[in-house]
Amino acid sequence: MERAYQDWQVARADLEKWNLLAEKFRDQEKVRQEPLARIGEEQARLEQERDGLLHQQTIVNEGQIQLAQLENELVMVQSSLSRVETQLKARGELEKSKVIIARFRDQARLRQAPLAEINSEKARLEQELKTLEKQRELAETQQSALKKLQIDLGEVQSSLIQAETQLNLRKSLEQDLKNKKELQFILNNSNDRLKLEMESLNERIKKLEVTEGALCPLCGQPLSPVERQKLIDSLRFEGREKGDEFRKNKSELEALLREIVAVDKEILTYGRVEKDHLFHVTNITKIGERIEANQLAVKEWELAGAPRLAEVKKLLDTESYSPQAHQHLLRIERELQAIGKALGLKVSSKNSIFDIIEEKVVEIENELTKFKDLDEERMQYNTHATQLTEQANTLRNAYEDWNTRGKTRLEGIVEMLLSSNFALPERKKLALIDTELKKLGYDAQAHDAVRMAEQAGRSSENDLRELEAARAALFPLRREMEDLKNQVDGMRLRLETSLSDLTNSQNTLEALKASTPDLRQAETALFDAQERENILTREVGAAQQKVKVLQDLRLRKANFEKQREDIARQIKDLKTLERAFGKDGVPALLIEQALPQIEDKANELLDRLTNGSMSVRFVTQAEFKDKKRDDLKETLDIRINDGVGTRDYEMFSGGEAFRVNFAIRLALSEVLARRTGARLQTLVIDEGFGSQDTEGRQRLVEAINQVKSDFAKILIITHLDELKDAFPNRIEVEKTPGGSSVRVM
Repeated sequence: MERAYQDWQVARADLEKWNLLAEKFRDQEKVRQEPLARIGEEQARLEQERDGLLHQQTIVNEGQIQLAQLENELVMVQSSLSRVETQLKARGELEKSKVIIARFRDQARLRQAPLAEINSEKARLEQELKTLEKQRELAETQQSALKKLQIDLGEVQSSLIQAETQLNLRKSLEQDLKNKKELQFILNNSNDRLKLEMESLNERIKKLEVTEGALCPLCGQPLSPVERQKLIDSLRFEGREKGDEFRKNKSELEALLREIVAVDKEILTYGRVEKDHLFHVTNITKIGERIEANQLAVKEWELAGAPRLAEVKKLLDTESYSPQAHQHLLRIERELQAIGKALGLKVSSKNSIFDIIEEKVVEIENELTKFKDLDEERMQYNTHATQLTEQANTLRNAYEDWNTRGKTRLEGIVEMLLSSNFALPERKKLALIDTELKKLGYDAQAHDAVRMAEQAGRSSENDLRELEAARAALFPLRREMEDLKNQVDGMRLRLETSLSDLTNSQNTLEALKASTPDLRQAETALFDAQERENILTREVGAAQQKVKVLQDLRLRKANFEKQREDIARQIKDLKTLERAFGKDGVPALLIEQALPQIEDKANELLDRLTNGSMSVRFVTQAEFKDKKRDDLKETLDIRINDGVGTRDYEMFSGGEAFRVNFAIRLALSEVLARRTGARLQTLVIDEGFGSQDTEGRQRLVEAINQVKSDFAKILIITHLDELKDAFPNRIEVEKTPGGSSVRVM
C-alpha cells in the first residue's frame, strides 16, 4: 500500500507536474484557438468566396453561350429590321404616290360620265346599226322579191283576163238564160191567156150552138141563124188561130226549155268563175299592195335608211359620236398620261393608259396594305433589338468584370487555399504558439499514462480531475460557440444591410423607371398619331371626293326631278286617256248615245213581233248592294215589260227571249251600220222558230219580210216544214245514205 501510495504520490507528483504542463498547454491552446479560429474563419470565407466565384464563373460561361445565341438572334432581328426599314422606305416612296392616286381617282370619277355617255351612244349606234343592217337585208330581200312579185302579178293578171273572159261568157249566158226565161214567161202567160180565151170561145160557141132564139146569148142583140152561124164560124176561126198560136208557143216553149236546160248546164261549167275571178282580183290586190309596199320600203331605205347606215358606220368607225364627251374624255386621257408619267409607267399599245394606271394603283394600294403594319413591326423589332442589346451588354459587362476581377480573384483564392497563404499574422502567431507548446514538452500520452496511474490509485480524485479537465475543455468550446454566434450575428447584420441596400436600390430603380418615359409607348403613340394623320388625310380626300360626288348627285337629282315632273305629267295625261278609254269613259259615252237608238229600234221591232205587248228598256246605272253608298255603279241591264210588269231578261221563256234577242240584235246591227256608213248585206237566222208558237212564228215571218228591204240577202235555217212556203226561194238539204243532197227551189 505504502509503495502503492508512494507510487500514487509519485504518480500524483508527476500528475501535478503534468497537470501544470497541461495547464500551461491549455493556456497556450486557448491562446492558439484565437488565431486558429481566425484562420478557420478566413479559410471558410475564402472557400465561400471561391464557391461564389466558381458559381459566378459557371454563370459567366453560360452567359457566353447565351451571349452567342443573343448575338445570333440580334443579327436576325437586325436583318429583319433592315428589311423592315427597306420596306418602310419603299412605303414612303409609295405614300408619295397617294396624291397621284387621288388625282387618278378624281380623273377616274370624272371619266365615268363621258365614258358612260360614249358607251351608251355607242351601244345605241351599234343597235341602230344592227337594225339598219336588218332593214338593208330586208330592203335587198324586198328588192329581189319585186321581180318575182311582178312576174306573179303578170301571171295572175293573165289568169284574171281569162277569168274575166269566162265571166263575160257566163254573164252573156246568164243574160241569154234570163232572156229565154223571160220569153218562157211571156209564152207561158200567152198560152195561159190563149187557153182562157179558147175556153171562152168554146163556151160562146157552145152557147150559140145550143141557143134557138132570135136573140144572141152573148150580147142580147137580135141574131138570125145565118148571122149566128157566121158568128160561130168566126169564133171557131178565131179559136183555130189562137190554137195555132198556142201550139206554136208550146212548141217554142219546149224548144226554149231545152235551150234553158242546155244553157243552165253550160252555166254550171262556169260555176267557179266568180270565185276564181275574186281570187285573182284579191291576189292582184295583195300582190299590188306587196309591190307597192316593197317599192315604198325600198324607196324609204334608199332615201333614209341607206344614208343613215353609212352615217352610223362612219360615226362608229371614226368614233365621232358624242363629240363633247370625247373631248372631255380626251382631256382626261391627257391628265391620265401625265399621271402615268408621274408614276413612271410606259404606255402599251395593247392596254389603255387608264387600265395600266389602274393596275399600277391597285398594285400600289396592295403594297401599302401589305406595309400597313410595318411601323408596329419595326417598333417590335427595335424593342426586341434593344432588349437583346441590353442583355448582351449585361452579359459582356459581366464577362469583362469576371475577366478583370472575378477570374483573377478566383485564381488568387485557389492559390491561397492551396498554399495556405492567408491569415498570415494569425499563422505567424499560431507558429509561435506551437513553438511554445513544443518547448513545454507536454506529452498527452505520458500525461494520460500518469493520469491513469493516478486514477488507478485514486479514482475519486481522477474523477475530479476528469471533471476539471472537462470544464477546462468546455470553456474553449463555449468561447468558440460565442465566436461563431458573433460571426453569425455579424453575417446576419451584413445580410440585413445588404437586403436593405437591395430594397433601396430596387425602390430607386422603380422610381427611376416610373420617372423615365416609356420609349415603346412613346413610339406606339407616335406611330398611332402618324396613322391617325394618314387616316384623317384619306378621310379628308374621301370627304372632298364625296362633296364632288354630292354636287354631281345634286345635278342629277335636279335632272331626275325634272324628268319626274315630265313623267308625272305624262302619267296624268295617260291616266286621263285610260279613264277616257276605260269602261267609264268614251265607250260608256258611246254606249249611252247609242242605247236610245238601239232601244227605239228594238221596241219598234218588238211591237211588230208581239203586237205591242212587249217593250225593252236598257238600264246603265244601278244602286250598290251597300245601302250606305249614295253613288251608282255602272251596269248594262235589260228590263222587259210584257204588259203584266217589268222583269229581267232571264225571267222570260225561250220564245219570248228569242223575240227580244232578235229585235235587239237587228236594232244593234242597224245602228252600227248607220254609224259606220255601211249597208248590212246579209242577215242569218239559225233556228229559233221552234221556241215560238204559231202566232209568234207568223209575226216573226212578218217582221223578217218587213226588214228584208234592209238586207241584200236573208238566210233562214230551220227544220220546220210549215215555214217552207213562207219564203219565195229556198235551199233544201236532204240527208241520204250516199250523203247529203242540195236542191235549190
